[in-house]
Amino acid sequence: MNREAFVWFLLGVNRSGKSVTALEILRNVVPHKARVVKFDPQGRFAEFEGEKIWTEEHEEGGTIWRNYEQYTNTLFILDDYRELMGKNTLDADFLKLMSQRAENGNDFVFITHHPKLIIERLSYYITHVFLFNTPASMKSMLTGKLSAADSLAEVVEVIHRYCIDNPPTYPNFPYAYVSTLEGSVKFINMPSLKVNKDLGKLTILK
Repeated sequence: MNREAFVWFLLGVNRSGKSVTALEILRNVVPHKARVVKFDPQGRFAEFEGEKIWTEEHEEGGTIWRNYEQYTNTLFILDDYRELMGKNTLDADFLKLMSQRAENGNDFVFITHHPKLIIERLSYYITHVFLFNTPASMKSMLTGKLSAADSLAEVVEVIHRYCIDNPPTYPNFPYAYVSTLEGSVKFINMPSLKVNKDLGKLTILK
């Protein structure tokens, strides 16, 4: 398989549209995957059949991570993942699962609502960040949590200001799609947005 696997990270306050958007996008991804593994405490991804991770049965996902070699062409959906991973560092077996993602054709989606819940070392693997409405007061918390934090903080401020002037409506929630590989950002569902310059190191795509 040995391809560039994606690791998506969705960040935004509750009710900012993370799960709704992830569902819409993943409906085009799931049919191409042999297997789905999900930590879905709110049942938001119930329409995708697959193996569920339960905190009661898998301490910090232990059984899943220890058997990482059996997972190929698998999509991992980890919603509110800090409930599953209590520590602020990635489990050693989980790191093995992540490090073999391209060879095994595994993709990952992480979803959380607060920058402080971003686990250390995760930023080394993230290929794309989906930033939803997040209070500008939280933007400083991105430092040390995500790559290009200063640029992402500017994006957070742009989205937050836009949402104040244009309250989000279901299902077209405003967000930014950031490619950490290409150093680019594209604003989605923000038709009246006007940004006259690139944001830090991020090139704005139309």
